[in-house]
Amino acid sequence: LLSGLIDSCGDELPQIGVARRAMAEARLQASLSLSRSFAGPDTYSPELVTGQRVDRYVVEASVGRGGMGSLYRVRHQRLGSLHVLKVLHRTSSSVRERLVREGQAQSRLRHPNVVPVTDIVDVDGASGLIMDFVDGPNLADFLRQEGPIPLNQVDTFAQQIIKGVGAAHKAGIVHRD
Repeated sequence: LLSGLIDSCGDELPQIGVARRAMAEARLQASLSLSRSFAGPDTYSPELVTGQRVDRYVVEASVGRGGMGSLYRVRHQRLGSLHVLKVLHRTSSSVRERLVREGQAQSRLRHPNVVPVTDIVDVDGASGLIMDFVDGPNLADFLRQEGPIPLNQVDTFAQQIIKGVGAAHKAGIVHRD
């Protein structure tokens, strides 16, 4: 996330090469750690389709896929409110238990720079988190659309990210990206 912000600054920052190499190494180590902790025989990758019902929610669209799970925009059937459903790729009981603990902790975390978890659902044996829907592009799409951004905006983005991660850490939650 921060590497995209750093890359958009070009050579305006001193030691930018050092920062880029450190970010690349951190991404590599996180990727290796994630693949070791989430690879296994109980890997599951449910493919949800538009109109499919999951508990009280109806799938409207796929909005992304990551190392731990897939993301779908869903609408609450009775309330009409929009949410994001994150479905994990793993179905083992230890992963489900960890997800429940993390969902419980994150549901208590209220901070303007953290998307709250509002529910946990079962998706054909896989666990899913329901989170508030935040409309707008992800950082990579934003940078593609806007191009290089001014340093003061990079600073603002970085401060918001750091405040959100700091609030999570104070609550005992470790962000794995």
